[in-house]
Amino acid sequence: MKKFMTKIVAVASAIAMMGTMAMAADCTAFLMYADANWQHDNWSAASNGVDTTVSGAGDYTVSLPVSEIETDSATDADANGAVVFCVDIVGFAAEIGAESEDKIDEELEDADKIAALKALVNDAGYEVKNVVVSVDGDEFYAFDDADVIYGDIESNGNLRIEIYNAYGLNAEDETLLAEIASAEALTATSEISVSFTLAEVEVEVEEDAEETATEDAAATATATATPAANASAKTGDSTAMIALSALAVISLAGVVVLKKRNA
Repeated sequence: MKKFMTKIVAVASAIAMMGTMAMAADCTAFLMYADANWQHDNWSAASNGVDTTVSGAGDYTVSLPVSEIETDSATDADANGAVVFCVDIVGFAAEIGAESEDKIDEELEDADKIAALKALVNDAGYEVKNVVVSVDGDEFYAFDDADVIYGDIESNGNLRIEIYNAYGLNAEDETLLAEIASAEALTATSEISVSFTLAEVEVEVEEDAEETATEDAAATATATATPAANASAKTGDSTAMIALSALAVISLAGVVVLKKRNA
């Protein structure tokens, strides 16, 4: 019975989570980028980049065709390094209830703020995984899932994936500075792209906790029923005592009458 109840709770939780997922409307994702020379940039959707539509869990790619962006001179034809390098999914954090405004203390240290931002998204049923940067069609840098920074970083309702941002939460990351941000590390002649997975967070139901809850509920029901049962028992006992007393009185009366007749 306990295991059956646990399964019911697990299914109900999963259905509830699916309902939360369905609330996410279609949102536009774009690659936000500015190279080290500020010659190749993209700051919004429907601008210089190739955007994509995010409609919930799935694999997505956004890109920036740097070869099609006009620059000040021929020497700046290539995109070198990065000052700002992010993916923004417009309005997605607000759609799933993971917006950060008034939910996160702005005085938090960066590491704590990153954890809090990610937790809001995770609690809403999503996580960002498999973030890969490609340059000119070849894989350039693949993030470990644990190192990906994401959330409503700007408190504007957008879900941002921060690849590198000189003004952001990973500005002091020496690895990213060396392998992505520097002009020596990154040189793109045709295209920069970022692929990522927006995955559903698995709903984990702790069986022990569910069994404990079931046992507690049963104990409560038993405790509630016990006084009533005791009351019924006492009532039955009182009734029996009254009946016995009445019988004794009747018997005694019979004896008295019998003695009078004999006298």
